[in-house]
Amino acid sequence: MESLRDAWRFDGHGSLQPVQEMLAQEEAWTIRLNGAELVTLILTPTDLEDLAYGYLANEGLIETAQDVSILVIDPVERQIWVRAPTLRVDPAALGRRILTSCCGRGRPGLYFLNDGNIAPVDDPSTLPAGAVSRLVDALDAAAGAFRATGGVHSAALAHGERLIAVRSDVGRHNALDKLRGFMLREGWTGPGGAVVFSGRISAEIVVKVARMRIPFVLSNAAPTSLGRDLADELGVTAVGFARQGRFNLYTHPERMVPPG
Repeated sequence: MESLRDAWRFDGHGSLQPVQEMLAQEEAWTIRLNGAELVTLILTPTDLEDLAYGYLANEGLIETAQDVSILVIDPVERQIWVRAPTLRVDPAALGRRILTSCCGRGRPGLYFLNDGNIAPVDDPSTLPAGAVSRLVDALDAAAGAFRATGGVHSAALAHGERLIAVRSDVGRHNALDKLRGFMLREGWTGPGGAVVFSGRISAEIVVKVARMRIPFVLSNAAPTSLGRDLADELGVTAVGFARQGRFNLYTHPERMVPPG
């Protein structure tokens, strides 16, 4: 979702010209769970149903789409009302939070709250090395919101060399939550699959990919040190700097099939 705004463009020769620029939409939305305020997210207001399912799943509150009995989106108050009769985690343990578009979590440590029970991804699926750049290029071609605004992150679920779903948001963590929500609502469980991502591979991103039970995360950007270490521990094959047919492979190289 994009919005036109007035701006002025410097032409490099000493003058400013009035223009209209397409900007990424950024809004504050609140998820209310079982009648209580759970979290306020700063997000792009697209694929909100996927976002709600994915956020709840990535926080460990639900495991399947069937855990949610009612979901209502209120565009006037910018609230998402969710009824989930059986919760896997006490929401009170999460506290009341406002999450910005740049950072999903700010807690230090190797694991975040509710993440200590993640089993390593044991999916033995493989991926041809040549498919990495093709998938990253496919995400770039499919990410219309980024091309229009330059202001969003995109994430895709891929299987083989095909993109199954693409989700975008001003927050990279929101894009992953939207993708997780798509998987829950569509009942997609693999095996195989890759998350193709436009942002850096941070610890938070790796935790979300591991919660999805996806064995690959592919990005044109860099991993962080903790992101790399968590990917190694959680059984995720992390690929960064995938550009122009090249990439760096940081963890679990046994899944990557070399050419030839």
